[in-house]
Amino acid sequence: MITVKRAEYLSALTCAGVKEVRYYLNGIFFDAEGFVVGTNGHRLFCGRAITEGESAIVNVKAKPPTKFEQVRIDTVLKAATFLNNEGQTVMTSPVEVIDG
Repeated sequence: MITVKRAEYLSALTCAGVKEVRYYLNGIFFDAEGFVVGTNGHRLFCGRAITEGESAIVNVKAKPPTKFEQVRIDTVLKAATFLNNEGQTVMTSPVEVIDG
């Protein structure tokens, strides 16, 4: 399970590629050491996340909700759960695991 805060998630999403021929740039990379990275080959964001030793490139299929505090991404179930500041589920979205 990968957990990332709102600011880091939105920043990585902003820098990630869209409809990129190089498929691995279309997602957000979560490193096993706790880094979250988004890039389109021209701009880059690098932040921190709780990855629990898991490494993967994921592409969340839906637009994020306007109000959420953190995202929990399960690469096994291929789902992203957006949570509010009280830990309640705001939205759940399918996730494509590109690599990992």
